[in-house]
Amino acid sequence: MLGDKISAVIPAYNEAGTIGAVIEELKKCSLVGEIIVVDDGSDDDTAEVARLADVHVISHKDNCGKAIAMEAGVKAAKNSIIMFADADIIGFTAQKMEKIISPVLNGNRIMYIGVIRRRAYWFNKIMRFLPLISGLRVIKKELWSRVPNKYKKGYQIEIALNYFASTSGQKVGHCFLGGIRHVIKERKHGLFFGLLARLSMGWQLLYIGCRLYIVRRILGV
Repeated sequence: MLGDKISAVIPAYNEAGTIGAVIEELKKCSLVGEIIVVDDGSDDDTAEVARLADVHVISHKDNCGKAIAMEAGVKAAKNSIIMFADADIIGFTAQKMEKIISPVLNGNRIMYIGVIRRRAYWFNKIMRFLPLISGLRVIKKELWSRVPNKYKKGYQIEIALNYFASTSGQKVGHCFLGGIRHVIKERKHGLFFGLLARLSMGWQLLYIGCRLYIVRRILGV
């Protein structure tokens, strides 16, 4: 697959303030062949900002959740390798993109994840032993097909991709990326609703982690 390009998929919900900069960085990466923005029922100008940037835009009438938005992007993608990027990411440069794209593009990995390096040393150490949660990941499209539809819900897709990649018989990798940050949920949605969104995400990740790594792996159901 050396010499090919990848499709970049950006699931977005009310990210008009940041998505333009994300798209501009993606355009600078020579390994990105197409950019697909999936506007998941935004109330702001997310879709319009993306259209003005001259990329492929898919618009959902309602907010269907991250996994459904990712699914729409995968179905529309022309290439066999997909890179998912968050619409609220800051500092994700072309050089950092190439660092996580190359291991999959050259055929060595079925999935490669870019984990945001935190300032706290202990946090980075702990992350080495936990399921990797990141909106910055590159996968072969075949991996997406391996994930049953019942696991393609909300943030559960993060853990599901990890699990089915680990059972694929192919290699998986990750690296820590410095100089990157997200716009935190509390800043985007306000303290109360931001906290609710964070708790909802945490619950989804805990549920699917137990469902796959304990119930399915041990009990086989």
